[in-house]
Amino acid sequence: AIELNPNAFEAFYYYGRCQFHQGNLEMAAELFKKASLIDPADYQSRCLRVQILRGLGRTKESEIEAHKAIEVINKHLEWYPDDSRALYLGAGSLIASGDQQRAKRWLIRSIEIAPDDSVVLYNAACNFSLLGELDKSFKYLERAINLGTVSSAWMQNDEDLVNLRNSPRYNELLQNTLKIEKSVN
Repeated sequence: AIELNPNAFEAFYYYGRCQFHQGNLEMAAELFKKASLIDPADYQSRCLRVQILRGLGRTKESEIEAHKAIEVINKHLEWYPDDSRALYLGAGSLIASGDQQRAKRWLIRSIEIAPDDSVVLYNAACNFSLLGELDKSFKYLERAINLGTVSSAWMQNDEDLVNLRNSPRYNELLQNTLKIEKSVN
C-alpha cells in the first residue's frame, strides 16, 4: 500500500501498529512519525509515538512529541469532547509532559464515557501504571482482560506496564490473557 500511495496515512498508521505488536519499536516509532506528517490532525499516531519513545528511553523526544500531541488533541476535543480514545491517549501525553493532574482528569472522564470498553480500561491501566498508582492499574487491567480483548503481545511490548511486570499479579494476568487467546484460536 505504501508503494502504491506513499501518502496513505492508514498504511503507515496500521503498519506502525503491527510493528509495535511484534516488538519492533524503533520501526513503529518511525512509521507513526510518517503517519503524523501525512495527517497532522491525527492524534493517535503522535500519542502512540510518545509511548514508544518514552519506553525506548528517548525522554526528550517523547516530551516534544507529547506537547505536539496535546495541541492536536485539544483541537480535536473542541469538536468531539466525549471521545474517550482521545482522552486516554492524551492522558499518556499529558503524563509525558508532566501534567499528571490533568492526565488523571482525562482518564477518569474516558472511563466515565465508556466504563465497559476493554480498550479504555487497558489504557487506563497503562496510564495509572505510569502515574505509580499500581492498585488502580491492576484493577483496570483485570477488568480489561475479563472483557476479553487484551492482546498478550501488546501487554508484553507495552512499556507503560513496566511498573507492574515484577509482580506475580501481572504474570497471572498475562497467563490469563494467553489462555483466553488460546481458547479463541
